[in-house]
Amino acid sequence: MKTRLVIMGVGMLSLLGCCGLPLPLGLDSNASPTEPLVLGDNSDNEEFARSQNVTLYVSNQSFALSSIDIQVYIDDGLVVDQNFEVLNQHNWIKFPLALETGEHRLFASTTVGDASISSTFVVTDQLWAVLDFWHPVADDAHFTFEAYDEPIVFQ
Repeated sequence: MKTRLVIMGVGMLSLLGCCGLPLPLGLDSNASPTEPLVLGDNSDNEEFARSQNVTLYVSNQSFALSSIDIQVYIDDGLVVDQNFEVLNQHNWIKFPLALETGEHRLFASTTVGDASISSTFVVTDQLWAVLDFWHPVADDAHFTFEAYDEPIVFQ
């Protein structure tokens, strides 16, 4: 299995999308989640570790908003709800997930950044995904979401 090398630099909006890597899947800006199902910490759960097939990386890539809240729902279940610091912009937080094969919907939002994104993706086996928040100029806050069937390496 090949490994994709993804380099994110200061001032780049989304090197992932401009380098021939797959673009975000199924973007739908009108969707919103219903009642969330909060998933607990599964880091010590051996069964979860064996079933983990999706790795979601989340990052704040905005120097304009150095700390933001991000909530991520997958299929209406809350999987991430925390603050993210921009630090040096090379700060992706890893969230291992166990999802059934098939189509899923991701919805992410931030109150501080006043932005949201909705996207669908398909799990067939292993999946690696990146959700980034960007705020490069005034009134241009947005998320990007990209999913891959190969591991991602950040530098």
